[in-house]
Amino acid sequence: MDIFLTGGTGCIGSKTGDDDVILNTVRVQLRGIEDDLRGQKLEEEYRCKDGLYESSQRQLINSIKNYVRSNLNGNLSLTVISDQVFYNTSYISRMFKRIEGINFSEFVMLERLNKACDLLACDSGTINQISLAVGFESPQYFATVFKKHTECTPNQYKVNMRKCRQIKQK
Repeated sequence: MDIFLTGGTGCIGSKTGDDDVILNTVRVQLRGIEDDLRGQKLEEEYRCKDGLYESSQRQLINSIKNYVRSNLNGNLSLTVISDQVFYNTSYISRMFKRIEGINFSEFVMLERLNKACDLLACDSGTINQISLAVGFESPQYFATVFKKHTECTPNQYKVNMRKCRQIKQK
């Protein structure tokens, strides 16, 4: 069945001459087009809302990361964080892993170690003072974790950084 629209009169005609069949076919096609457009619009709205949702999740994660960096010497358990941001601990844990690609506790550990490296490089205090300053309860545990991640002890790191500073000054 060939369908054609005439330009000036707005008439719908067919070679077969069956106007009702043609009108019904056009109506069905138009409904299909409307449904497709509605579906596309809903999908775009969903993507937009999902993007906003994703954006708000990233903002939440960034605020958590900032809180962690500002409070490295304190208790940084998920319970403490959830009390700060008013979200469930399991929600924060899942969202953090999905967005950052690492566990929350791993992030805290890495941030503590990064800060410890900065403090050791600046030669600002003893190993015991630095371990407490970055939130480790025990200097021995700090040394164990530090060596595991850097393949040298905190004291070796401190000595190496001191040597590097001396070489740069020459």
